[in-house]
Amino acid sequence: MEKHWVNQVRSRFKQSREPIPHEVNELDWKSNLSEKSERLAEHLIAFSNHPGGGFLVFGVTEPNAKLIGIKQEDATYIVNKLTNLARDAIQPPLMILINLTALQESVFELSVIKVIIKSTQLMN
Repeated sequence: MEKHWVNQVRSRFKQSREPIPHEVNELDWKSNLSEKSERLAEHLIAFSNHPGGGFLVFGVTEPNAKLIGIKQEDATYIVNKLTNLARDAIQPPLMILINLTALQESVFELSVIKVIIKSTQLMN
C-alpha cells in the first residue's frame, strides 16, 4: 500500500524536472548518498524547518534529473544511514518516512525519504 504523501512527491518531482531541471526547497534529488554525515544532517535539519518537511529522492542524476535508480543494497544503506542520523545526530530527533518504488527486481525507480519534525521546536 502506497503512502499518502508519495503522490505529492511525484508531482513535485515532475515539476522540478520540467521544463528545465531544477531542485526546489522541499525536494532534493541525489544519485546516491554522500558519505559526509555532517552534510547529510544539515539536509535533514533544513527539511525539518520547512513547513511540511522535505523530500530526498535517490536514483536521480544531477544536473539533468535523469532517473537512474538505485540497487536494493544501496537503498538499505541509505535508509539505515539516514535513520541513524535522524535519531542519534540531531536534537530533537527527527522522524523520517520512507517509500521505495521498484523499477526492476533489484533496482528502485524512485527512492523517497520524507523528513518531518517530531517536535514543534525549530532546529538550528
